[in-house]
Amino acid sequence: MANTLDHFMWAGPDLDGATRWFHQMSGVQPAVGGSHPSHGTRNTLASLGDSVYLEIIAPDPAQQATSTLRADFESLDRPAIQAMIFATADLQAVRQTYADAGIQAEVVDMSRQTPSGEVIHWSMTLPGETDLGYFAPYFIDWRDTPHPGVTTPKGCGLIDFEVGHPDADRIGRLWQSLDIALTVERADAAFARAVLQTPKGRLILTSPC
Repeated sequence: MANTLDHFMWAGPDLDGATRWFHQMSGVQPAVGGSHPSHGTRNTLASLGDSVYLEIIAPDPAQQATSTLRADFESLDRPAIQAMIFATADLQAVRQTYADAGIQAEVVDMSRQTPSGEVIHWSMTLPGETDLGYFAPYFIDWRDTPHPGVTTPKGCGLIDFEVGHPDADRIGRLWQSLDIALTVERADAAFARAVLQTPKGRLILTSPC
C-alpha cells in the first residue's frame, strides 16, 4: 500500500494570528493541539478527512527551547506550507530507503501533552540535512494514538495537494522509492499547494514564494 499524505505544516511566526486567519477564511475553528518542548513550537489542528489533517504551527513564546524548525518559522513573513508528512507502517524501511539515496535519517519517538493533560505518542522518520528541503518529507506512525483527522474539528476537506520542483525527475525517483502516492510536477520553482473545501468555499494554502 502506498504511503499517503498524513498532514502538512502550515507554519508562521504567530500561531494565534494564523489560527484566527484560518478560522475567518474557512469557517472552522482549529483545536488547540499542544506544545513541543524539544522544538520550542506549538500548534492547532483541523481535520481535512478521517486520515489527513492540517497542522498550524508556530514558535511557542512560553518556551525558551530553540530548534531549526522554530528558527525557520520565525523567519517567515506569512504563514506558508513548510513540511509534508506521510503516513507509513514501516518507519525503519523509510530510514533505509533514505540511506540508500544518500540521505541520513533517524527514527524518533515523540509526544506532546494535550490541553486536557493527556500525553499522546507517535513515531517519525526524520531526514537530516539535504538540498531537497521539504521535498525530503517526514514520515509518521501514530501507533495506538487515534488519528487527528478523526479527533480534531471537522468541516474542511482536502480536494487536492499539488507539488512541483525544477528537479522533478530526481525527486520523483526518490518519492517512488519511498512509495509516496503523489506526483511531483516539473516547475520553475519549488512549491506546494493545498486546495481545501471549507464551509466558506474553496481555500488555497501555499508554500513560500
